[in-house]
Amino acid sequence: MKNKKLFAVQNEQLNAKEKTGLLIFGIIALFSVAYPFLFKNKTIELYPPKSIASSAPVSPDSTALEESRTTSFTMKKKESVQKKNQSLEERAYFHFDPNFISLEQAKTLGISEKAFKVLQNYKQKIGGITTKEQFSKVYGISSTLYQLLEPWIEIKKDSSLSFIQQKEMPSAENKPKESKPKFTAQTPIQKLDINAAQAEELIQLPNIGPYYANKIIQYRNRLGGFYNLLQLNEIYTIPDSVKVQFQHLFFLHNKTITTFDPSELSLSELAEHPYINFKTAKLIKEYIKQHWGRWQCSDLKPIFEMNQLNYEKIAPYLVHEQDLSSK
Repeated sequence: MKNKKLFAVQNEQLNAKEKTGLLIFGIIALFSVAYPFLFKNKTIELYPPKSIASSAPVSPDSTALEESRTTSFTMKKKESVQKKNQSLEERAYFHFDPNFISLEQAKTLGISEKAFKVLQNYKQKIGGITTKEQFSKVYGISSTLYQLLEPWIEIKKDSSLSFIQQKEMPSAENKPKESKPKFTAQTPIQKLDINAAQAEELIQLPNIGPYYANKIIQYRNRLGGFYNLLQLNEIYTIPDSVKVQFQHLFFLHNKTITTFDPSELSLSELAEHPYINFKTAKLIKEYIKQHWGRWQCSDLKPIFEMNQLNYEKIAPYLVHEQDLSSK
């Protein structure tokens, strides 16, 4: 009897579970059927309309960021133009005739290769340059560059006629190249003072064209003048085959070098010297600041040695009031 009652109770519990499951299933099925009718005229927008999104107010932060980017771009462009103009002003200029200028000379003066080709075509078209105004009209020569070159332009009389006659002659490219005679110590030539020579004088020397003349003058200005002819070997853009001839071409006067007081120069000005790098310049300025009024140029020697620089090379350019008063 007890077993029969236990079996009946289990059947009743099982029936109750089944009833609950059927009830839940029926509710889900009823909701699925009724769902399209309940939400027939309603739509759900996952993204806002474009008109609303586009009319949203612009954040002040984004506007400020855009303005700062525009300002930064403008400043970088101005700095680029200023650096370009500064490099043009620092060139070693020389007198030239636009009708007979070479590509190498044009590059030395700041004229690009593209502008040089335009100049050649322009001369062919008009039969040679006769006025400075014609030269200023060449595409690729900016107004800034023309203002710098204008004082150096020398268009000789009948220069355009000579250009036409030269044009009618066989092209130089078709002629066999003639080897330039090499300069020797026995060749009579008037030596130049390397600290006083101008670009026009340097160009007249054997194997010294406008490019090398420009490099020599630029390095001389950075140093403050040469005190030893061996310093010319430090110009890495000049090949050794040309450097070996310098002793036959130049002489110098030590009195013509320009000295400077490290305490009177800014950090950037001090670091521009070929014998002083930025790290050394910074240490020098810190040392002078810590020992103001009681330092001498010779006290800076350990700083150069610590940075593996030769103090003896820079020493002739250094001067200080305390050094002068101690002598």
